[in-house]
Amino acid sequence: MASPYREYYREQLEAGQRYQDFIADRLYREGIVVVSFQSRDYQYKRGENALGLEIKLDDKFATTGNFWIEVAEKTDPSNPAYVASGIHRNDKSWLYGIGNYDEFWIFAVLTLRRFQAKFRPTIQENGTKTSQGFLLNAADASQCCARQFDWRVSPPLVFVQTVADVRPSIAPDVNLIFPNVQPSFTDF
Repeated sequence: MASPYREYYREQLEAGQRYQDFIADRLYREGIVVVSFQSRDYQYKRGENALGLEIKLDDKFATTGNFWIEVAEKTDPSNPAYVASGIHRNDKSWLYGIGNYDEFWIFAVLTLRRFQAKFRPTIQENGTKTSQGFLLNAADASQCCARQFDWRVSPPLVFVQTVADVRPSIAPDVNLIFPNVQPSFTDF
């Protein structure tokens, strides 16, 4: 018989995978192709997908107005040590996407690391004692995200940040290039 946490983990994993499929489909409609890697070997070597985008479901954002930015995790609360994860995961992911079924926000991992280094938000442990992270409110998120999608309206709203739009003290040299977005020299 599976432990209550193992059942919870399985449900969360399944929900996360469903969300990744949803995001891949929605981004494809926006002209951004996400080719997912399924094997553990590819995920460690290349990241979750060929785009280099870590995708996280944050089903509490709609009620709290805060994103949970993960920095460490462990597979079971009984494990003694955390390992680097989320924005500190040691793989090829250079983008961090987080949201729910209404909104999705994409950040450069480097920008979130710089935010953490500059503003030193409190690192917290989640309720299941399997994740450590910090809260990023929507106002700060909108200042440092590269792209935001709002699917509550039709056609969907897409907010694109250029380098000049990103808070300079956090990401002065981030060069984010997405399909259909041509940066100008004034962006640098």
